[in-house]
Amino acid sequence: MPGNQGFTLLETIVSITIFCFVFSAILFLQSSGFTFYVKVSNKVEVEENLRIALARMSRNIRDASSVSSVADNPPKIEIIPAAGNDVFGYRYDTSGKEIEESIAGTYLPIASHITFLQIKYAQNDRTVSITARGEKGNSGVVEMSTKVLLRAIS
Repeated sequence: MPGNQGFTLLETIVSITIFCFVFSAILFLQSSGFTFYVKVSNKVEVEENLRIALARMSRNIRDASSVSSVADNPPKIEIIPAAGNDVFGYRYDTSGKEIEESIAGTYLPIASHITFLQIKYAQNDRTVSITARGEKGNSGVVEMSTKVLLRAIS
């Protein structure tokens, strides 16, 4: 009928179907973007934890008078600190998945989300090699390592 101002049932169904497809695509893109954001945020957090821990360990080990002991299971290093420093070593807490620093006999966490720590001391050339891995959620494994030369001569 001419002059009728409504939509047919078929036009309404087609428009609702198109709207559902567009809405589903937008929802999929939004959820994918959020998942990617969470993954990258977790990876950045692990990288920052590893970087801070390795820098702190390197600085205190480099300035130490000497290394008194190194253990493998769980990884641990004990140092004789230089004058004016109260850091006596580092260890890996397997239950808390943290690297801990010994300050005046008390271990305090300096990095979390750590899945692996390896400390090797080469006494002949006075170097300490440190390798650490971390992971949080679906971040993927992040690994960093460094080699430190003790400055002080005992």
